[in-house]
Amino acid sequence: MEKPYLLTFPMFALLLKDRTGTVFLRHGQDLLLPLFTEDTNVLTYATKTNLSEFAVEKLELAADVGEFISSPPNRGGSNPDFIIVLDPMDNSPHGLISWSRMDFLALLAMY
Repeated sequence: MEKPYLLTFPMFALLLKDRTGTVFLRHGQDLLLPLFTEDTNVLTYATKTNLSEFAVEKLELAADVGEFISSPPNRGGSNPDFIIVLDPMDNSPHGLISWSRMDFLALLAMY
């Protein structure tokens, strides 16, 4: 079966500086989990959004990404429903590249 979107690894996620929580974004009522395809994209995003204190989690393989999005670090204990967005600082004419958590997990299962 052909992969509907070509993912590259490793991926990178933003964590709070003390690594006890994941950095989520809010878009209206939606909670977004940003993932980045290159470490330089993380730094570009942090600079553009004035995010000064953070840690970066490197997710080497599809299984690592799946584990991370299944249970991202969260100070609140429970994991809310969220949408995954890739490289949210990208000014693509097609908008953000995004998936529901379940759709992204299904995509990861192809790797």
